[in-house]
Amino acid sequence: MVRKWMVGAGVIGCLGISAAGGSSLAAESDLARVTATAPRARVGQPATVEVVFKVAEGSHISPDAPLSLKFSGPETVRIDRTTLHYRDGSTAGASGPVFQNPVTPLAAGTHDVEIDASYYVCTAELCNRQTKTLHVKLTAK
Repeated sequence: MVRKWMVGAGVIGCLGISAAGGSSLAAESDLARVTATAPRARVGQPATVEVVFKVAEGSHISPDAPLSLKFSGPETVRIDRTTLHYRDGSTAGASGPVFQNPVTPLAAGTHDVEIDASYYVCTAELCNRQTKTLHVKLTAK
């Protein structure tokens, strides 16, 4: 099987592939959704931020293409692992990879943790690079 790797809509347009024209490509929301959640936390205690990929039937997040989750936040949050890759996630029983990353609030209040996700959503014919920035509100007492 030969896969075509596509980066951006400009390349897709140059090849004459149209999402509206019945191509195997679809909008990100049609092929994959990525969400992030964080539980309530206690100051000084780690809390696990969870990033979940859910993919449509016939699609997958490629384990062979680059995937990165880059975590950042204010000085009031300690993030021990600032970057996760495909191998850091789990796919057991899920429609896509699931990632867990502990973060520790250093002060009371609500803190914004930002996650820059870069990954490839694939069908049987091709893979398309996607990027998304997620924001998680980490509330600590």
